[in-house]
Amino acid sequence: MTRRLPAVVLLTMPFYLSFGIVLGLPGPSLEAIRSEFEINYMVGSFVFLVPALGYIVGSLVGGPMADRFGRRVILNISSVMLGGGLALCGVSPELRVFVASALLYGVGFGLMEPALTAIISDAVSDSAGRMLVLAQVPFGIGALLAPLLVGAFLLVPIGWRGSYLVAALLVGVAALTASRGRFPMPMSSETTLRALVHSAARPVPVLLGAVVAMYFGMQIGFGGFLAAHLEHNLMFDRPLAATAVAVYWGGLPLGRVAGVWISGRIGPYTLAAGSLLLALIPALVVAVTPSALVLLLAVAFSGVAIGPLFPIVVGIGVRYAPGAAASTTGLIMALGSVGTLTLSLLTGSVADVLSVQAAIGLVPMFLAAGLMLLMIGRARHVAELSAKRSSI
Repeated sequence: MTRRLPAVVLLTMPFYLSFGIVLGLPGPSLEAIRSEFEINYMVGSFVFLVPALGYIVGSLVGGPMADRFGRRVILNISSVMLGGGLALCGVSPELRVFVASALLYGVGFGLMEPALTAIISDAVSDSAGRMLVLAQVPFGIGALLAPLLVGAFLLVPIGWRGSYLVAALLVGVAALTASRGRFPMPMSSETTLRALVHSAARPVPVLLGAVVAMYFGMQIGFGGFLAAHLEHNLMFDRPLAATAVAVYWGGLPLGRVAGVWISGRIGPYTLAAGSLLLALIPALVVAVTPSALVLLLAVAFSGVAIGPLFPIVVGIGVRYAPGAAASTTGLIMALGSVGTLTLSLLTGSVADVLSVQAAIGLVPMFLAAGLMLLMIGRARHVAELSAKRSSI
C-alpha cells in the first residue's frame, strides 16, 4: 500500500505525528500546571480553551488563504507560529505568558491543518477520505506518546515544560521534511475569497463541524480530565495518572488503521455513524464504573472506536466542496473548535461544581449529540444530491 501513496501524503505524516503530541499534552499536564500556577479547574480549562480560540481564528483565515494563495505559504507561516508558541509555553514564567503562547500556537495549528488536508485532497481527490484516515494514523501514535512523554518529564526537575519543548522541536523537524515536497496548485487559486467562503459555508459543512465539536468534547473528557479522575478518585499517583491517559490516545491509531480497511467497504456516513455508536457504549461504562481496570479497558475501546471519525468527517466535507477544500476544512475545524471553547468551559465548571467524575460523564452525551447531528447532515446531503439529479 505504501508504494502507491502519493508523496504528499507521506510528507504530511510528520506533521500529524506532532499534532497528536500537541493535542495530547494538556490533559496529562493539567494537574502539574494547576499546581504550579495555583489555579482551579475552571481557570485550568484555559489550557484547552485558549489554543482552541487561536485554532478558530487560524482555521477561518488559513483555509481561504491556502485556497487562494497556495498551501506552502500558509504551511511555512503556521510552522513558525506553532513551533514558536509551544517553545514559549515550555519556558513561560507565569500563567499570562503561558496563555499568550498557547494562543499563538493555537493560531498556528489552525492555519496549518486546513492546508495539510487540502494538500492531500489536491493529490487524491477521489479517495480523499481514505487517504486522510491513513495520513492521520501518526496522529494517534503522537497522541499515545504524549502522556508517556509528560509522565517521564514529571519524574525529572524540568517537569511538564519539557514535553512542550520536545513538541516544538518535532514541529520544526516536520516543517523541514515538508519543505522538500512539491505541492500542486489548488484548483481555486484564481477564485475570489468571497466565492470560496460561500462554497464552504453551507448547511452540510456546518453540521459536519458540529459533529467535530462533539468529537473534540470527547477529547476534552478522556484526553483532558481522565488523568485528574484517576488521580483524585482512583488514587493513582500523578506520573502514573498522566501516563495512563495513553490508553485512550493509543486506541486512535488502531482505529484509524482499521478505518482505512473499512472505508473501502462501506460508505463514509455509515463508517462515521458506526464509530460514534461504538464509542458511546464504552463511554457509558467509563462514566459509572468504580473499577480502574474496567475503566481503562473501556477508555481504550472507546479510543479505537472513535479513531476513524475525524478524518472521515473532514473527508466528507472536502468531497462536498472539492473546489474549496481548504476553506471547507477550515470552516469544519473552526466550528469544531467553537465546540472546544464551550465544552472546555462546561467540563471545567462541572468538575469544579460537582466532581471530575461528573465531568467525565459528559462524554457519552457529547457522542450521542454527535450521532444525531451526523444523521441530520447526512439527510441534508442526500436531499441536495437528489435535487441536483432531478434538475439535470
